[in-house]
Formats: sequence, C-alpha cells, structure tokens
Amino acid sequence: MLNDRLAAAHSVRDAYLPLKRDTDLLAQRASECILEMQRARADAGLPLGTGAAPIADIARGAALLYEAQRCFAEAHPKLAALIGEAGLGRFYGYGDDECPPDAKFAALPRAIAAAA
Repeated sequence: MLNDRLAAAHSVRDAYLPLKRDTDLLAQRASECILEMQRARADAGLPLGTGAAPIADIARGAALLYEAQRCFAEAHPKLAALIGEAGLGRFYGYGDDECPPDAKFAALPRAIAAAA
C-alpha cells in the first residue's frame, strides 16, 4: 500500500515538474518573440503598425502562459498537501532541491496581462 502511494506521488511529481518548467520557458520565449518582432520591424524600417496583429496575438498568448504559470504555482502547495493526506509525509522528500517550495510564487506579477 505504501509503495503504491509512493509510486503515485512520484508519477504526479514527474508529470507536474516538467509542466511547470516548460510553461515558464514558453512564457519567456513568447515575450522574447514579441521583442524580436518589434526589433525586426524597426530594423527593416517598416511602419509602426506593421505586424501589429500577430504581435497582439502573441502578446495575448504570452499573457495566457503567464496566467497558466500562476495557476501551476498555486497548485504546488496543494499538491504538497496531498503528500500528508496520503500519509507519506515521513516517507516523501518534498521540499528538496528538485521540488522547492513555491512561496515566492504566491502572488506572481500580472503586468504582462495588462499589455495584452
């Protein structure tokens, strides 16, 4: 029974951590893409409105990625609480280097959402 619960906890961890990491990376890449599109337009000497529609679409996507990032960060302490509920608190190494607590992400800034 304990081994089954430990296996379940590990499988959830193994699915969750890459999801959280990859969402962070995608949000960064979307923001970098917006900057590159604006630089390319300016470097090419194109009018200010050139590319505005796709930039707006990518900005909206970036805002959604940052919102997803916030949701995943909010899920982290709830997932940690499940460890105790499953009776694994003494057996599961939660809070190690691979899975640090997310208190610093409790209230992620939402400034990017205002730009979208």
